[in-house]
Amino acid sequence: MSKTKLLVELRKEFSKQRNPEIAKEQQRYMKSKMPFYGLQAPQLKKIYPPLFKKYAPTSNHEYRDTILHIFKNTKFDECYHLAAQSFVGHAIEDSTLTLDTNIKGTLNLLSVLSKVNNKCKFYYAGSSEMFGNCEFSPQNETTPFNPRTIYGISKVAGYEIMKLISEYLDVLFLYNQIFL
Repeated sequence: MSKTKLLVELRKEFSKQRNPEIAKEQQRYMKSKMPFYGLQAPQLKKIYPPLFKKYAPTSNHEYRDTILHIFKNTKFDECYHLAAQSFVGHAIEDSTLTLDTNIKGTLNLLSVLSKVNNKCKFYYAGSSEMFGNCEFSPQNETTPFNPRTIYGISKVAGYEIMKLISEYLDVLFLYNQIFL
């Protein structure tokens, strides 16, 4: 797999489909100085599959090396970790895949960031599934976790990994976004 070719092709596709109006709104909404392309899920679902099929990593090690290559060759101030296997029904059917994807994906990304850019702010997408069946709403930072699904368990594990790396390696600014 050519990591450089994947990056070049992704940037080319992003630029072709760029929507400056949406990009400006995304940047304002996220209160970020990072550049946005203004791409939304339907566009990304057309861009990613053929490119990732063409340049598919064959192992977890190769996947981590690809992420490392991307972060070494591009300076980021912020990283939004939104990726996860999140369909709860599928998570029950294939709990190993859910746990493997969600936990290892978070760990790989944090590992790479700690090696390459310890000033990058990391935003971890939390989920209401981390709280399970709460007796009150909305939940906040003091609400105890009580996951009732494999997906919820994987999100709590990712959160705990994020905290552990932050505390013991003292290299990253880490945040958990709670979605209600």
